Amino acid sequence: MLQKTSRSNSESFTELTMKGESVLGYCQVTVFTSTYNRRYTLERLYESLRGQTVKPMEWIIVDDGSSDDTYQLIFPWIETEIDFEIIYLRVKNGGKHRAINKACDLARGDLFCIVDSDDYLTNDAIEKIITWEQSIQGKPGYAGVAGNKGFSDHQLIGRTFESEYVDATSLEREKYQIEGDKAEVFYTSVLKKYKFPEIQGENFITESVVWFHIASDGLKIRWFNDIIYIANYLEDGLTKNGDQLIQKNPKGTLLTQYLQASYYQQFILKEKEEVRHYIHEVLVSGDLEAGITYLNGLIPRVKNDIDIQLMLAQLYLYLGKISVAKNILNDMTMVYSKDARPYLKLGKIEERQQQLSLTVSHYQKALLYLDESANQSLIEKLKKTYHFTSNQIDRVLLIRVKEHYKKGELEEAKQLIIKNPAIDESYRLELGFYFNNERFVYYIIGLILGVDDISSSPEDLDYVKAHQLFDQCQYDQSLVYLFKVLSKQLTPLSLYRLSYILKQKGQLGLATKYENLYRLVSNQIKSSGRIYFIEESTTPLHKFRTDINTIFHQMGFHSLNRELELGNFNFSIFDTVLFQYPFSSNVEKIFNSCCTLNLKTILVVHQVEDLNEMIQLNQASRLIVMSHDLKTKLIEQGCYCQLLVREHLDYLINQELVVPTFSKNVILVEDDEILDDWNDNHSFTLNVYGKKTVQERTHLIYKGEFDLEQTPLKLEGSFGLVFPHTTIDSWQVSLYLLTKRPLICFEGTELATFVLEHELGFVISTLDEIEAKLNEISNEDYAYMVDHMTPYSINIASGVYFKQALATALK
Repeated sequence: MLQKTSRSNSESFTELTMKGESVLGYCQVTVFTSTYNRRYTLERLYESLRGQTVKPMEWIIVDDGSSDDTYQLIFPWIETEIDFEIIYLRVKNGGKHRAINKACDLARGDLFCIVDSDDYLTNDAIEKIITWEQSIQGKPGYAGVAGNKGFSDHQLIGRTFESEYVDATSLEREKYQIEGDKAEVFYTSVLKKYKFPEIQGENFITESVVWFHIASDGLKIRWFNDIIYIANYLEDGLTKNGDQLIQKNPKGTLLTQYLQASYYQQFILKEKEEVRHYIHEVLVSGDLEAGITYLNGLIPRVKNDIDIQLMLAQLYLYLGKISVAKNILNDMTMVYSKDARPYLKLGKIEERQQQLSLTVSHYQKALLYLDESANQSLIEKLKKTYHFTSNQIDRVLLIRVKEHYKKGELEEAKQLIIKNPAIDESYRLELGFYFNNERFVYYIIGLILGVDDISSSPEDLDYVKAHQLFDQCQYDQSLVYLFKVLSKQLTPLSLYRLSYILKQKGQLGLATKYENLYRLVSNQIKSSGRIYFIEESTTPLHKFRTDINTIFHQMGFHSLNRELELGNFNFSIFDTVLFQYPFSSNVEKIFNSCCTLNLKTILVVHQVEDLNEMIQLNQASRLIVMSHDLKTKLIEQGCYCQLLVREHLDYLINQELVVPTFSKNVILVEDDEILDDWNDNHSFTLNVYGKKTVQERTHLIYKGEFDLEQTPLKLEGSFGLVFPHTTIDSWQVSLYLLTKRPLICFEGTELATFVLEHELGFVISTLDEIEAKLNEISNEDYAYMVDHMTPYSINIASGVYFKQALATALK
């Protein structure tokens, strides 16, 4: 008997059912299909249902406003089908989720199986669904069963476990390698209890909203390892058009993301409790390696939680694997940038390793995010141990920012932030981008301070929401708003954060695109800043200071002396000022002013005479020192500022140098400490330069003392001799490399390793070995060594090594 009934309500529809006596018996499975203009695919699905090995089922079709006369295809089926009942509903375009709600109300089956209109079932699908349901029948805590989907009977979609079945909630899928689309079949009674939310004016919400709700309440699914469902992802399907659906259904999308985040949060809290219990047992037993293996094997959503990562880092520390622990903690500071714990732990590690610069940097960061009750002891430590003044403590700066912000003094707060390198660069760049936009300056400073109730105009709500959600690690929700923000304006903070989220999602191509845009915008903002340097009068005795001034000019930096003379100098937000140290009292005043303004300052340190200078040196943003020995000395005396050392000491020269030829004449410059042991029987000649402290003897000739400009031109001899204490970055080594004199150095030193590795000379254990070594060298051997010195000579003469160190310092 064919019935056609019209009902008038908010969603008018026509119900067509076949109620033959043979099909109105017991119904175990309701197969549900929502269709929209899929007349051309439905027949394949129908044939798969007709081909089922068992058929205690019904088929409910909800036509969601099709315009392709789908009903003309279905009416004959209803009239002729005798094995199962077909129920056809024609509704307005309300979306698949509304169709599921309606079908659940009508369903007679104990189980509810959703099959999309472009897909179909394997011939034994219904039989397997019923069989697996019987294995859980009567057992509490189950929502249903689920099989696999495939591209074909033998090609699985996603990934699955190896056993016959697994009992798990939908939130636990990742834990058991249940990945990709699956064919979930729920008890109809469960779906009637967990209805899809219906939002007026929108027609899409993802199924995971309900699936996760069911899972959050602890109801499991028995997942079995058979393909029962064949999927075809058509170009006009929901899967392929996800982005458009998100844009057209913003409220539903946000609700989905909110609910998913809430359900996952509950799930992760439960998982973390299990982890804590296990790690406690590990610590009691002492099997730390087992604990590490366990933590590394957790699903990413749990493993990447900050508490779990802190546990993992601590286990590595217990095992003495410090570098691994540091890598984990450093990664955490990128993801959880406003949590003090990773910074505190890193600070303690670096303190034990006497890396004072990094120690102080991490403690400063921790102070920004510690609560009031926990920060005082750390502030006292910075003051007493590291001689900090209150103005040097970043937390004090942030407190001042907060005070200005509360008073509405945005300009003062902005200046404090934008010039302070302790504040994340992406925030400072954002302030630079919106420098004259008071409204956005207010938002950005509020975000930096972690203000919850930032009041914003309706047109700016997307911006504030995007970044507040990011700071709360709600990345899926943040992503929606970030795309909206960037459709209006490419701001550095938004680009940086969007790139980060996409990277976490594995969308590396898109992430790279936005990362490159971030760099482009950032460089445009930074280009508004200038690099200045201070020139002080020098003499030939201060050649290396003169060389550095020359390099500053070559690199196009601006002389601050000239600006001050003109009286028109004003610092901009991204300016950097370069100094050479020691400096005069007048220059010291300028340096102190720059520090007060929180400008980036770089000191090129030639020497340190008084250890009391540490307080002043530590105020700089970076230090470039002339040698590794000086770096070591500064660190030992409490220097925690970032220190950079150039690879070789540059030695600028404008005149062309004569390429040396082979002879048995050796050069010694400013280093005659062991010449008292000189053997007059040597057949080679040693030409000595510098202050005359020894008497001339056979084959030992004093050549005189020359200033540093003239010395390279006055050298006579084919080799340069250096003694054991001489380092790679000494000026003597640079002089020999500059003038292409192959080096003679003592074995067992870092310099000896460098010389042998790069074939720049030879190594001895005593002076008496020099003569024999020289006798072994041919003209070709000598030319080979000189040729290998050429790149070093060119680099040293043009200041390449200082330029490299400076480029690093300026980053």
